[in-house]
Amino acid sequence: MRIFLFMACLLAAAPVAAKDYYGAIAYSFGNGAWGNSWNYSSKSAAQGRALAECKAKGGKRCEIGVWAHNSCGAFAVMVGANRMANTGWSAGYNTHADAKARALKECKKRSHGQACKVVASTCNFGK
Repeated sequence: MRIFLFMACLLAAAPVAAKDYYGAIAYSFGNGAWGNSWNYSSKSAAQGRALAECKAKGGKRCEIGVWAHNSCGAFAVMVGANRMANTGWSAGYNTHADAKARALKECKKRSHGQACKVVASTCNFGK
């Protein structure tokens, strides 16, 4: 009986594998259309959903701006930007607010202080 209880305790204490959650943000420089996804089980599925949503909103050249794994991420663009070099992104944050702040900071840095705006953010914790 003691062996059984000991084994039951070991099994109960065994760590449960964490589930992976992915999200992505896609953006079209042609018209500013965007799409995002969250809590997908694979990176490719999350990116596919974000691209499809961007295209459904009229995006002509939708590109993945950022993807995040078990975290929050955000994507920001310089006002009037027409290329990826004038953007900022973040991933690996615990909140939308932190992810947005970092993406905005990166965009302003890469755009030499020009005005930037956050397009979207995504959090991927399975909630």
